[in-house]
Amino acid sequence: MMNALSALCYYHNAEYNKTIEESRKVHELGNDYHTILRILKCYVKLGMDKEAIGHIKNIVSIEASSNNHELIDKIYQKSGIEGIINWFIDWMLFNKSIKIMSTNSINYRIASFHAIIGNSQEAIEYLERGIEIGEYPMPRININPDFNDLRTDPKFIALLTRMRL
Repeated sequence: MMNALSALCYYHNAEYNKTIEESRKVHELGNDYHTILRILKCYVKLGMDKEAIGHIKNIVSIEASSNNHELIDKIYQKSGIEGIINWFIDWMLFNKSIKIMSTNSINYRIASFHAIIGNSQEAIEYLERGIEIGEYPMPRININPDFNDLRTDPKFIALLTRMRL
């Protein structure tokens, strides 16, 4: 628990290398999917594309029925890390039954990935969906650093107002 809280604090302070270090400790103790996704976000924010791609390959290996590694490499060559994250978002939506995408926070998680690669409108759309169905992490949008670039967007401000944040 202490490592998970430390990782979260480091993440909110944009100390991504420390976040990765603490998150790995948490992951060693058990498959905490929030931690797995947080590590991926850190790699993306640090511009560590190779590590992000390797991390995604490990995540999608959960799905034993397919091997997406070559596809991931091709997407990266064509569209860079943004293309990979967009593909990963689609993969997460398709694999909702996997623990990594619990249905009580799927829109929130998808919104955060869209936000970190600059897909502002898509991020806001998923946040709106999350609010509509009452996903439990939605009040965190006001403090989650993944949404920092959205803070001046009138639609994001309207969401905060609507949620009385």
